[in-house]
Amino acid sequence: MKRAFWFLLVVFVLLPGMALAQGVGGVAVTGQVTNGTPDGTIPVGDPVTLQFYSQGEWTAIYTTTLSADGSFRFADFGSDAGGDFITHILYQGVDYYSSPTKLTGEADVVADIAIYEPTTDPSGVVIDQMHYFIAPSGDTVRIAEYYLVGNTGDRTYIGTENADGTRTTLAFTPPAGASDLYFDGPGLEERFVGDIARFADTRPIPPGKTAVDVDFSYQLPFTDGMRVERVVDAPITLVALIVSSERIGLAGPGLNPQGMMNTQMGTAASYSAGPLAAGEPLAFTFVPQTMTVTKTGSDTTSTRTANPTRDALLGVAALALAAFVGYRLMKPASVPPPPEAARPFLEAIAALDARFAAGELSEEAYRQGREMLKQQLLALLQQ
Repeated sequence: MKRAFWFLLVVFVLLPGMALAQGVGGVAVTGQVTNGTPDGTIPVGDPVTLQFYSQGEWTAIYTTTLSADGSFRFADFGSDAGGDFITHILYQGVDYYSSPTKLTGEADVVADIAIYEPTTDPSGVVIDQMHYFIAPSGDTVRIAEYYLVGNTGDRTYIGTENADGTRTTLAFTPPAGASDLYFDGPGLEERFVGDIARFADTRPIPPGKTAVDVDFSYQLPFTDGMRVERVVDAPITLVALIVSSERIGLAGPGLNPQGMMNTQMGTAASYSAGPLAAGEPLAFTFVPQTMTVTKTGSDTTSTRTANPTRDALLGVAALALAAFVGYRLMKPASVPPPPEAARPFLEAIAALDARFAAGELSEEAYRQGREMLKQQLLALLQQ
């Protein structure tokens, strides 16, 4: 769970461009395309691309074709090559990528790609983690929803085809009265189709845990005692809810209070729920906060029975809340140390955010960089 913890911490931020490798001549990038679906085929002769990423932008692109044995090889790089890269192939209308890798110029690098046959059967789709970050403020409340979506099958779920030919996978219906819909990444008419009343994702869901993430937020009018109900047409393994308030809490069927968290932006209340079946509602009502708080030194915690899985999930949610509200320094009372390999990513957060805020990066480069980073961290933390 520590890997999931730190993946979600940095999933909301960007990495400034990594240093270009020096002297990449004489090295090669090789790889193998494998089909993870039993009896699946290999698209021999199809193009495979390699694309470098540096300084917040995609840079050099190279193309080759897939050999009869499913292998590919890139060599003879120009002076514009070096640094972080991914390899890519389009199969049955779905994009597949290697884990992000770095070309250092010191040795050949392997960047394999796994592909899968498509399916329109959604039975393998599961929401591994579902996070709600709730920030009441006066007569409004901002709710961010973050989903880590997996697929337990051996085929990529490509969704159902709409009348206009667009295929959609998971659909979301914000509560009535929602406004100011915001997507952390490509939004409506880009990745998603629909409107604020109901929208659906067009991104296919390949096999694996946390294969796809969905991240959006909206605003609601707030009144004491208001009730919010959320329903998703996929089973949910774990739910974490964080309320950025010392005064306001939540109550609802299946909702388990987990105590208060001390943060540099104030006290936050934490809750857990799940598992939930597909279509089973998660409902909560805003109530006065009643959880007792025990203060020890500078930390704020509440007394509760230890549960490592639940605590790790809530730790993830607590750190992600920091990004939702706009802070980068949130510190729950007990945070496991990050994997050593993740430290460079953490140290680079502020620099890239500043570059984007200063107008040094286009929004397109910013979003592309975010996607690249998320893939890198996922690959790192799944090891």
